Amino acid sequence: MLRKEQWMQIHVLKAQGLSRREIAQRLGVSRNTVTRYLSAEDVPRYKQRVSTPVGISPLWPE
Repeated sequence: MLRKEQWMQIHVLKAQGLSRREIAQRLGVSRNTVTRYLSAEDVPRYKQRVSTPVGISPLWPE
């Protein structure tokens, strides 16, 4: 996941007229990542994971 500074840099480079391929090469990220970040209106964030209880069962039934 990219940081906010990198997300902003992608948008600035696109506004300067660079292609998605050139942006990806300059920043060292995938073209798919550049496409996804250009289509996002705000910085994408990770969703908080929901913890699930883990039941431990014995190997040998008693």
